[in-house]
Amino acid sequence: MPDALKNHHSLFRFGVYIALISYLGLLPVGLRAQEQTFVPYDVKKVEPEDFSIESDLIDNDTEAIYLFDLGDSNLDISTETVLEFKRLFRIKILSENGLDLANQIIQLYIGRKDEEKIGKVKGGVYNLVNGKVDFEKLKNSDWSLEPYDENHKVTRVAFRNVKVGSIIELEYSIFSPFIFNMPDWEFQYDDIPVLYSEYYIRHPENIGYKILKMGYHPLQSRLITTETRVNSPQGIITNSTVKKVYAYACENVPAMRDEPLMDSPENYRTKIITELHYIDYISETDYFYKDWEASITDFIEAGEHEMFMTPSDKDNYLSLDTINCTTLLDSINVIYTKILEGFSDSEEPNALIIRKKPQDIIDSKKATPNEMNMLLVSTLRANGIEAYPVLVTKRSQQRVLKEFPLISQFSLSITAVNTEDGYMLLDATLSNLAIGEISEKYYNGDGLVVNKEKVEWIPIVSNEPTSESCSIEFGSFEENKLKGVMRLKLSGIYRSRIKNVLRYSSSSELTKFLDINENATITFNEQESDLHSSPLDLRFNIMLKLEKFGSSYLLPSIIYKSMANNILKEKDRNYPVNFPDAWSETYTCLVHLDSEKYAVNIPENANFVLPDDGGNFSYLGSYNLGNLLIRNKVDLHKNTFLASEYPFLRQFYDLISTSHSSFIEITEK
Repeated sequence: MPDALKNHHSLFRFGVYIALISYLGLLPVGLRAQEQTFVPYDVKKVEPEDFSIESDLIDNDTEAIYLFDLGDSNLDISTETVLEFKRLFRIKILSENGLDLANQIIQLYIGRKDEEKIGKVKGGVYNLVNGKVDFEKLKNSDWSLEPYDENHKVTRVAFRNVKVGSIIELEYSIFSPFIFNMPDWEFQYDDIPVLYSEYYIRHPENIGYKILKMGYHPLQSRLITTETRVNSPQGIITNSTVKKVYAYACENVPAMRDEPLMDSPENYRTKIITELHYIDYISETDYFYKDWEASITDFIEAGEHEMFMTPSDKDNYLSLDTINCTTLLDSINVIYTKILEGFSDSEEPNALIIRKKPQDIIDSKKATPNEMNMLLVSTLRANGIEAYPVLVTKRSQQRVLKEFPLISQFSLSITAVNTEDGYMLLDATLSNLAIGEISEKYYNGDGLVVNKEKVEWIPIVSNEPTSESCSIEFGSFEENKLKGVMRLKLSGIYRSRIKNVLRYSSSSELTKFLDINENATITFNEQESDLHSSPLDLRFNIMLKLEKFGSSYLLPSIIYKSMANNILKEKDRNYPVNFPDAWSETYTCLVHLDSEKYAVNIPENANFVLPDDGGNFSYLGSYNLGNLLIRNKVDLHKNTFLASEYPFLRQFYDLISTSHSSFIEITEK
């Protein structure tokens, strides 16, 4: 389902890019600093002029625009605990692609003993007919409630007579007995800009929430307090208490669109999320999701994790002979290899909480990725090696919000071995990875070590830096062709990327993957390569055909991984540039020529240093005594560049592109 069609209401969503954390019931310092007075949105009837909208948010790709989007969550405990979430919005359809918005989907949660209910559904479609506003009211038959899965129902609303230019209006309330989350509120959608969005959170003072205001677009906000009488049958404080109202508003919010070299958009989306923090009873105060220490304990005690992490008898696990291993690394390698080779994918859902016992997994010879890593931890421990599960997220997902101590933010577990030099990471699910090597899909901030003794966050990166060195030497130049050898040394992400390609790809596929010049042909020399070294050491034979114009030959300035096309083409940028890792690339090309036969014209040398030591680029060429030498080096010393740094980074790539798109002219004398 398109994101734009999904309802705001969701019980379990977690933000990542945090601008503010506060506890409802307390006015945070950060909120005071940003507090602005604003008048609640005045909903007026639709007039003919509302059909003519001019906004910088609209471009040729804009399919619709929210005229306003208003939400209100009100927790009432006066008779029974009920959370009412109200929403009212109007959307103007701008193109044929926007007609899908005539079908709205609202999700409702089903618990073990209770469920959410929907009511007060109304709305309709406005069209401009002969200069007058025509309104077609939503009928009861236009919306229906349907089962979705065991935990959800959905309400489907189908508007009639929707066309390009129509304005859709929908209003409804969701009544929920579940108070662990106030409904999240997104001020920003993937495809649809928003002219105005407003959200209210109302609750008694004696029920406290953590609230996060997140994203890149400024919010207006304020706190309102009102005196109310609370008469609660659940034992909550019954004296006169303060009801607090938090209000947030955001104007002219652009559609969230992917940009080159961007990690998950959820890290930057403007939104509000909450979690229940405490309930203040007459006799005591109950706290929820108190800290990471408690969450780790809960995770270990869930499922069979205690059994995985406290093996009592080595014979209950894989029978491994590590007696002849002289180092810790040797022992780890024996166990790691045994796990990698001993199990196939069970093709079951990859649940983070594992319900199977270790021995049952061993007997079946099948495991999910999370089960394999938990089994690796267990086997390492059973053989006297200190190891822990590490909870991580994929790069395509939101980064974990450390201020919300919820295990449900994670999706995967890998393995960490505690050594004298710190933690060494392992992943038992990818056979092409060496010990200490992690797939770039896990490069998404820090991971949480599952250790009852202390809370530890560790960076999820390979032990080796991400670097690449390419050296090419051409010793023969005959009939327009240069022939020679190419050597690659790769570590970190570059190393893991290429190993599967080497194993399963043809020569043409390998040439394409390595981004070799289209006029070059390479052949992998496995005999002289070292596939187990660190960094990885690969050798190739290479032949390059040069284009000839008159008496001159044109040699591309860069043959391997040319950046002739600037990947940062857009002049402006809204969000950070985020590489998986800081990286370094070095390129050297040596061509032996007959100095008496050939003259050489080399492009201009280039050099650029990013501000604040963010990185550097250099391109140097020389020709001396028949030896043509080209050196190119690109280093980025950090993986994230803010939008404010983008102009410098774009200039950096522009200069690289200019140097890499040039040619060296070799002329016959």
